[in-house]
Amino acid sequence: MMESKAACFGYAKARMALLVSNVLVMLSSVPVMILSATVLLQHDDTVREGYLIEKNYATYASMLMAIFSTLVLVFAVIGHMAIVRNWIRGVGWMVWSGLVLVTAQLVVVGCVFVWKDHLPAMMREDLHSSLQFYPHLQLIRSHWDHLHEKLACCGEDGPETWYLQFANFTEGEVNIVPESCISDGLYHGVQCPGLDSPYYHSQSPIPPSSLLRCAEVVSAVHVHARGCVQAATEYLEAKIDQIAYCSLFFIGFQMVACFLACRLRQLAADLGILQQ
Repeated sequence: MMESKAACFGYAKARMALLVSNVLVMLSSVPVMILSATVLLQHDDTVREGYLIEKNYATYASMLMAIFSTLVLVFAVIGHMAIVRNWIRGVGWMVWSGLVLVTAQLVVVGCVFVWKDHLPAMMREDLHSSLQFYPHLQLIRSHWDHLHEKLACCGEDGPETWYLQFANFTEGEVNIVPESCISDGLYHGVQCPGLDSPYYHSQSPIPPSSLLRCAEVVSAVHVHARGCVQAATEYLEAKIDQIAYCSLFFIGFQMVACFLACRLRQLAADLGILQQ
């Protein structure tokens, strides 16, 4: 008799602990969804602009974590109903679905950390490949200008990137950068070197005379000194850390809930109520 009461008391405690843990899972899924959606939208507006950065796996990670957190919330709500109604078979389904989702999320987070180690090289490769098209393609120009303004950066590794790039279309050295690199000060607007090339005329319907998108760098002009490879890398690393560490806490709550659900199912089997 005493053993039966002790078992019932243990079952009640495990059930209450699972209810609390499941509520924490539901509550923690909301900020993960919001953070993932926010990062996804910010990427669309900042780093994932156009064709400059093609391999932006942080976007894919944000999308996957938003999907996973939504699925976890749905299964947590169903599991909560199973716990409240004392539906032990439903608790068992909650365990298996939870383990599958936890495994999938750990794989995604692990891949994100691996991708983070290769991030600087990937940023350099993507940005460098688009530099040569800046004088010729309006689409590339608009995306580079957007990146300059959003991340307060200039060129691949600073203003010197554009000095070297534009020197290919002029004789001698030039101190010219896109006007989007200017952070402060009055500057003299000039036509970007290369806009009068035959390649430009074959690719862009906009006459070069209407494009004064570059500036001469003089002492009174302040230019963004930081390169966009560094700026984009730091930006993405910050967003990756936000998603990854928030997701790890989220996964921790899910693992606790799965353990408690397993314990509840075991106690239910001992009490002979597993078929409910």
